[in-house]
This record gives sequence, C-alpha cells and structure tokens, in this order.
Amino acid sequence: RISAQSRKVLYKNHQTVARAMSSSGGATPPYTTLAISRPTESITHVELHRPEKRNAMNSAFWSEMLTCFNELSEDPECRAVVVSGAGKLFTAALIYSNSLKTLPFFFSRVFADKEAMMAGALEIAGEIAGRSPVAVQGTKINLIYARNHSVADGLDYIATWNMSMLQTEDLMKSAQAALEKKSPKTKTYSKL
Repeated sequence: RISAQSRKVLYKNHQTVARAMSSSGGATPPYTTLAISRPTESITHVELHRPEKRNAMNSAFWSEMLTCFNELSEDPECRAVVVSGAGKLFTAALIYSNSLKTLPFFFSRVFADKEAMMAGALEIAGEIAGRSPVAVQGTKINLIYARNHSVADGLDYIATWNMSMLQTEDLMKSAQAALEKKSPKTKTYSKL
C-alpha cells in the first residue's frame, strides 16, 4: 500500500504532467485528429484533437484511431493508454447522443476540473502499467470471455489460461513484492 504522503506526491507529479499534456497544441503528424504523447515511458496519451468541432468523430478520426491503436498494440513499451479530448468536452458525439441519466455506469469518480481528471487518469494508468503485462492482458481476455459465457465456463477458461500463461517469472516477482510490502511497480516484468 502507498502511504497517504506518497499518494499526495504522486498526485502532484501527475498533475504537473497532466498540465503539460492538456491541449498540447495540435494534432501529432501523421494524424490530423489526434495528438499523441508519452507522459511516462509506459503510458501513452491519445487526445482527440478537434476542439473547434467539439471533437466530433468524423471518418478521418475513425481511420486514425484504428491506425493509432493498431500501432500501440504492437508497441511493447506501451502498457496503458489514456484517451481524452481537447477543449471543454470529450466529444460532441457522446454528449449529444446520450445524457448523464442514461450513462451512470460510466462514472466512477467526479473531478473538479480537467487537470484533476487527467491527473487521476494518469494515476490509474500508472497502476495498470505497473503490473505484469501478462496478468493485465490475461485479465482483459478473461473478462471479455466471461461476459458471454456461464460462470462455470468462465472459471474453466481462467483455469486453463492460468495454467498456460502464468509460466513467466512475473508471478514470483508479484508475490515477492507483496511479501516485501512493496509496490509491484518496483519490479521489472516480462514484455508481451
């Protein structure tokens, strides 16, 4: 567990990075609708960058998002992605086609402003990036599988996954960190 004092220091560091990332100054070539940055070695920030159009999702956006995330999926250094929107809102497409009443499950925290929200997102991304990539990927795959299958089938799938995929040294490193009462972020994990 991280102490309250350490959490405050980390949050302030994330706020500093978030301030520097926010509305960075334009799309990042070769993209025309996205600004891409790397706030830390293992976290990528993808910012929808059409603030004059309220980040509406046009055909160029969809094409660029596909290209961007295909590239990120091949990048072994990228272990977490934060997606945000330049300007006052994330995207007009989401705001205009839904209301907060129909989307209550989208919100787990409310922040005072965009800077605080970005710092919070970076904090969560840092927690994810600090874990074993094999474990994170396995969790995602198993959650997706379990969504469309019975509990028994989901548990069988997880058991098979664990037997075949948890053969890396990551499991021992995570257990060692827990026994030493250290953050898993202090360990170097296998790459996917």
